[in-house]
Amino acid sequence: MENKTPNQSETRLNIEATQDSAIAKVNKKVIYVSIIAILVVLGVAAIGYWIYKSGNDKANEAIGKADIEQNDSIKMAMYKQLADDGSYAANERAKLVVATRYYSEGKYQEAINYLDKASVKSQIIQTGAYTLKGDCYANLDKLDEALKCYNDALDEADNNPQLVPFVLVKMANIYRAQKNYEKELGVYTTIRTDYPGFMNDIDKYYERAKAAAGK
Repeated sequence: MENKTPNQSETRLNIEATQDSAIAKVNKKVIYVSIIAILVVLGVAAIGYWIYKSGNDKANEAIGKADIEQNDSIKMAMYKQLADDGSYAANERAKLVVATRYYSEGKYQEAINYLDKASVKSQIIQTGAYTLKGDCYANLDKLDEALKCYNDALDEADNNPQLVPFVLVKMANIYRAQKNYEKELGVYTTIRTDYPGFMNDIDKYYERAKAAAGK
């Protein structure tokens, strides 16, 4: 039998065929690994969604029970438990409820603590939260901190004609307490010019501030 020695061209083809086979095997392995990775990610996402939904449903159920509870002390305890445990929407609302109740009880620092922990998406509610925090600082006689919170409220209000003048009046009261009559006058001037229908007796406060500022 004649021994046939592969020529250079045949050798190259054999090498290329072997390489193609190896590459195909590697690619198949890569595809399998990628599919497994995708399935793992989808599985983790599904588990995460289930956990989130379960936790969210429980939080909603808990705050619903707190909303209808008749006993005031039990009601507060239920809101506080929710406020202290979780970050679902119901937990965030509970933080604001607890802060508001503490404010009404004159526990201003406690109210601030819960306001600081709350995360709010609504522009109107966030404006209210900043304003309430400013009121807390005002009652603690921390007037500069109060003004900062009111300024934050103005930024959040974004020229809302119902919210802005409400906050401005609070700022005017702080400026008057600080005997900063120039700034008090400036605030009332803004209200008269930009929100003329907000206060029926705005002229009285404007003239008072004007006289105090020596204008």
